[in-house]
This record gives sequence, structure tokens and C-alpha cells, in this order.
Amino acid sequence: MLVMNMSETTGDRLRRIRKDRGLTQEKLAELADVTQNSISAYEMNKANMSLEVARKISNVLGVSLDGLVGIGINKKHVDVVKEGLLDWDIEPGDLDGAEMVRSPRHQRNKHT
Repeated sequence: MLVMNMSETTGDRLRRIRKDRGLTQEKLAELADVTQNSISAYEMNKANMSLEVARKISNVLGVSLDGLVGIGINKKHVDVVKEGLLDWDIEPGDLDGAEMVRSPRHQRNKHT
């Protein structure tokens, strides 16, 4: 099971997952078709992986891309978005035309 620590860097996470899988930097590099120096640089946060390299490494390690790079869902953010979405009254077909009707409690008085 992959446990995510939000204070971990991508390099820290890569090192931890690699070690959890019992792989050396050399073996991971071989399996992911990158150099050992690249793996070392990623783990020390001295270089950033391209999306293609991150995909290869995540496949070798058996983790998702978001698990490798630490993209998680922030519950507080989700609650704010959810609350904001609940403030909209959406009628059938509104999304097709990209038109939404604001609920009456949120309509502003227009002064003319």
C-alpha cells in the first residue's frame, strides 16, 4: 500500500518507493531505460523528470503517476469546491449550452 506524506518531495518519494520495492538505483534505471545518474539526480531533487520518464518509472515501480509525484486531493480544497458547486442551481440542459442560473440567494442587486 502506498502511503503519501504531503511534506515529502518527489525525490524523497521516489527513493522510498524504490527501496520499498527492493530495487537499487542501477536496477530501476535499467528497467526504466534511464541512467543511474538520472535516478540519483531525481532522488536528490537536483533534476525534474519529464512526463515520459515519470511514466516509465511509475510503471516499473507499480505506482500511479500521482502516487509517484505526490499529487493528492486536499480535502479542504475539495470541500471549498464542493460548497461552491452546491451554490449553483443547474437546470437540465444548462451544461450543454454552458449557461448556469445563479441561485436567488446569490444574485446581486443591480443599482441602475
